[in-house]
Amino acid sequence: MRKTILIILVALASSVLHADDVIILKSSVRIDGQIESISNTELRYKKTNDLTGQIFVTPLSDVSLIIWENGEVISYADIKSSTIKSDQKQKEQKREKIMTIESTKKPIETKKKWNLTPSDTTLMGISVGFGLKKIPVERDYNYSDGWFDVIMPTCQIGYIFQPEFKYGIGVKTGVNFEFGGAKGYSSRQSMAEISMNIPLQCSYRCEWFKGFSTLIYTGPILDFGVLMKVKMGAQPYSDAYNLYSDVGYEGFNCLWGFGIAAQYNGWRLAFDAGVGMVYKNMREIYWGDQWDYHFGHVNGLIHKPMTLSIAYMFNCKKKEK
Repeated sequence: MRKTILIILVALASSVLHADDVIILKSSVRIDGQIESISNTELRYKKTNDLTGQIFVTPLSDVSLIIWENGEVISYADIKSSTIKSDQKQKEQKREKIMTIESTKKPIETKKKWNLTPSDTTLMGISVGFGLKKIPVERDYNYSDGWFDVIMPTCQIGYIFQPEFKYGIGVKTGVNFEFGGAKGYSSRQSMAEISMNIPLQCSYRCEWFKGFSTLIYTGPILDFGVLMKVKMGAQPYSDAYNLYSDVGYEGFNCLWGFGIAAQYNGWRLAFDAGVGMVYKNMREIYWGDQWDYHFGHVNGLIHKPMTLSIAYMFNCKKKEK
C-alpha cells in the first residue's frame, strides 16, 4: 500500500513537471506519454519521446491508474481481466454461432429442394373424394346398338397409410370405401354399388419448401365388390337382388392406378385414375325394358377414369437426426 502511494506521489510530481499523461501498470511500470483513446478493453497511447510516431496498445485490465496532464487521477485497479475476457469470449461465441448457422444453410437448402437426405417419416390421413367409374355393358345381341358404357358417379371415404423410407421413396396404401349409382340404358332402370379397394402403390414425395410437397405414385389397386343392386322403376333397392351375394357375380377387380398430389401444411389435394386389368363377364343384369326382356350384361374391363380427393395428413413418425 505504501509503495502504491509513493508511486502515485512520484507520478503526480513528474506529470506536473513534464505536463504529460502518466500510465501506471499493475506491474508498477510507469509509462509517460499522450493517451489517444480509451475503450472498454484497451488503452491507446504514444510515448513522450515519440509523440508523432507509433501508437501503442495496452489491455485495460493491465492498467492500475492514469494521471492526466491536468493532475486528474483515474484508478483502474478494480477492473478485473476476467470481466474483459468474458466480454471478448461472448463476442467470439456469437461469431462462432453465426458461422455455424451459415455453414449449415447450404445442406438444409439442398435437402428441401431435392429431398436427397434419408427420411424416416410415416404419414396417415383421412380422405374424401368424388370419382367416375366406366362400366362396359353389352345389350342382348338381338339389337344393333349392342354396346354402351355406363358412367357411374361415385363418392368415397378412405384411410391413407404412407410410410417413407429413404430419399422420399415410400409406399402408399390404406383402404377406401366407394359408393356409386347410375342409370341404365332405360331411364326406368338404376344401379347402386358399394365397393372397397386397397391400393398397393410405390410413391415418391418431394418437399420443395417448408410445408409444401408434391407426390407421385403408381401401382395395383385391389377392388372388392360388397354390394351391387339393379332395380326397375319404382322398385325399392331393398327388394332387388345383391348381384354379388345372391346371384354369385364375381366382385373382385384389379386396376393399375396412378396419381399425383400436392400437399401443404397437412392438406393434400390428389388426382387419381385406374385402368382395369381383370376382364369382367357378368350376365343377366337387366339393363333394357323389363317387359320386352331386353337385358344385357357387363362384358369387358371396368376403368376408373378419374378420382378427385382431398385429405388431411398427420406426420406420425419423424426420426431426429
